[in-house]
Amino acid sequence: MKKLRLPKTLPKKYNFLNETGKHYGDWKVIRYAGREKSSFNARWLCQCSCGHRAIVRGSKLRSGESSHCKTSLHRTNQVTKYPEYRVYTEARQRCTNPNSTSWDQYGKRGIKFRFKTFWQFIAALNGFRPSPRHQIDRFPDNNGNYEVGNVRWALPWQNALNRRTSLKMAA
Repeated sequence: MKKLRLPKTLPKKYNFLNETGKHYGDWKVIRYAGREKSSFNARWLCQCSCGHRAIVRGSKLRSGESSHCKTSLHRTNQVTKYPEYRVYTEARQRCTNPNSTSWDQYGKRGIKFRFKTFWQFIAALNGFRPSPRHQIDRFPDNNGNYEVGNVRWALPWQNALNRRTSLKMAA
């Protein structure tokens, strides 16, 4: 892999804007990376919130034309292609949207959806669903929130045993 040679000092021109440390969308500007030879536009070494680094033209940062890297799945809507994303959005809707058909059984009862991102949701479930038959289940507390430690992938028969209407047998 080719090592980048970045200039050590910033240019002293009167119209130069120092972008170091600023945030543009998911980009955080790390340092000056020189200028383009053809147009003399300033280029900046930036780091995306996903961790990817790239050199981006300053004018594209300021105009909003570049707000994240190409590998950022959520921004490029690649995340919506996962079947688990539908499970995530449906669970979030029934807890947060009063217009949802399931609002009475979830949000109205005080059940909260505590995941801020799809990736937090997947991590709490220890990864993607093992098979297409698996469903989201709030376990061990069926009356608890959708949160870390209270969600799992369950087969339909397991999910059926964890309903409010199921009889609990004493051991």
